[in-house]
Amino acid sequence: QGNSKSCGERICLPSEPNNNELVAQLGGGAVSRMPLIEQTTRPEVSTVAQLQSFQDGYFLSDASYVPRSGWKQICPGGTPSCSTSLTSATWPSARFGHAAVPTSYQTVLIFGGFSCLATSSANGGQMCSDLTAPLSDLWEFNLEKALYGLSPFRLIEVSPRLQGRVGMSMIDLDAADHNIMIIGGSTSDFHPLNLLRGQAQGSTSSLMELDQVDFNAGTSVQGIVTTSAEQLGQTVVQNSTNAILFGGFVANSLSSVVQVINFNAADMSLSLSSSPIYADSPSPRGFSGLAKPDSTSLLVFGGIENLQATSDLWRFDISTQNWKLIHKSQATPNTPVPVAFNAFASAGDAIVSHGGIVQGYVS
Repeated sequence: QGNSKSCGERICLPSEPNNNELVAQLGGGAVSRMPLIEQTTRPEVSTVAQLQSFQDGYFLSDASYVPRSGWKQICPGGTPSCSTSLTSATWPSARFGHAAVPTSYQTVLIFGGFSCLATSSANGGQMCSDLTAPLSDLWEFNLEKALYGLSPFRLIEVSPRLQGRVGMSMIDLDAADHNIMIIGGSTSDFHPLNLLRGQAQGSTSSLMELDQVDFNAGTSVQGIVTTSAEQLGQTVVQNSTNAILFGGFVANSLSSVVQVINFNAADMSLSLSSSPIYADSPSPRGFSGLAKPDSTSLLVFGGIENLQATSDLWRFDISTQNWKLIHKSQATPNTPVPVAFNAFASAGDAIVSHGGIVQGYVS
């Protein structure tokens, strides 16, 4: 490192006498002014058929993803209590339409959603007959405590108090310690649930919301994206400067749009932009699970499409920007049955799924 000047095919160091030189190997092992130029590995295609042929040959025909371990169910009174509405002062109420985000290797934050205001007996079980307003409570789930059989939940107080919301997503802001961002969601009606009930979709004039929360200090800042309609149910992945949103409901319509939030935007209303989709991708859906098993791929699991839950598994190859359907069935014999409006998060090497609707019940 440091400053230098050209001496023909050599480099002279300015801090040394003129007769001191350093030979620079710039090419393929040869002394040269030009770096080695390698042929690109990108295909030369001129038709859609040639592009499809390249993509088909890029992946193995039997590509699959097999988890190293199965699912473990964690409930207030042990596994038998998972089928009841048992809760305690240190355990959040059963809910759906909420959001979760990992904040460390062993902790996950859970926010918002709908809970049951009243239940009724049906088919030998308790069915939710009336819903609460969107919840505004923020909980911390500790995976290590859960695996040791201890109470894993802790309620976090925030000021100013967060507005109740449903259908949003959350991300951890790596650039700021103990900060998360709550993306989108609805503060009133839950239009995806209206679709499942067979009710007509109403129009909305609400705008997209972005909230930043310091869960260590217990403070929050609300922002509005004035250029976008209300959004909910989208899947999110991020790096240090951007968050990428996939699918979800935009202005009450299910979509497969890909959008980008720029954390460095000068104004919140200018932080959101859309990207075109050039190839096959998962069908329009919302409330999917997203995992990143390695540095070159993403996995999208399930979600809501065609008014029902799905358990298909898609892989996105980052290097080629190509989607690949892995399978349409459940990943392993121990995979949960299709669940609607549950909250997904990845903590370390584990994927955490919390709550949701199973066969008409809130779990």
